[in-house]
Amino acid sequence: MCQQRVLQCQPSFTLSSDSSSDDQHAYIQRKPLSTMSTATTVKPMSRKAPILTNGDVTPSIMMEFENACYNFFEAKSVPQEKQVAFILPGIRDLHIRNWITTDHPTIVALPLAYFMSQLCSNYLHPNWEDHVHDEILNSHLDPNKESFWAWSQHVIKLNCLLWDTSSIFDDATLCNQLNTHLNDGLKECIKHSEAKKEKTLKSWINVVHRLDKTHTSKNKHHQELIEETFNKRQNINNNAFHNPSHCNNTSNSNTNSSTSTFTPLPLLLDSE
Repeated sequence: MCQQRVLQCQPSFTLSSDSSSDDQHAYIQRKPLSTMSTATTVKPMSRKAPILTNGDVTPSIMMEFENACYNFFEAKSVPQEKQVAFILPGIRDLHIRNWITTDHPTIVALPLAYFMSQLCSNYLHPNWEDHVHDEILNSHLDPNKESFWAWSQHVIKLNCLLWDTSSIFDDATLCNQLNTHLNDGLKECIKHSEAKKEKTLKSWINVVHRLDKTHTSKNKHHQELIEETFNKRQNINNNAFHNPSHCNNTSNSNTNSSTSTFTPLPLLLDSE
């Protein structure tokens, strides 16, 4: 259905498949996943290299850090042979600092792409690729929590993390994945639309995005009408409950009227 990539996301970091490289850095201990740990963050700087704070490294943070580095290099016209040297002072994570200190002459001379590859290979969780892949597979659109646009862009970002790995979804597969995990209301809207005729992932997402906005607007208007009708009925019932005298007066007047017009009949005689 969809055949073109919606985003040009090509992060250079990959898990190294070079056995000699793995042996060289085998002493680096990867940090395990922990729900009690604090994730590292990236702080872009206007005049200095971005800062990578202390904490657990995630694939998303690595991509954000790399993008911030490239933005800094472009703004400051940093030559390729000096790029790694420029960003090392901004890395504050203690585990990574130990690695840099241990083999500083070799690391500072690495090309940035290879440096990021080794950084991710050494410090990301060994099964991070499977975790990201499973997160995409298990992701469902919940209209009560987020819009279709926000959800689809989150899934696309996750897929970008898998760039240059065997787990990445191609556009057609990702499009089908998104379509399968829509909510029932939006699926019904798509059945009667031109969305199925779209040939690219980007155009399909744009069409479904418009359908979702229209569907959400109609549901909101329908809900407002229901609430308005309910409130009117509540007001009528409340007024009747707080003003019973009108009903009583009407009842009493009807009773008095019937009493005043009543004429008793004469008694019957024995012969009658």
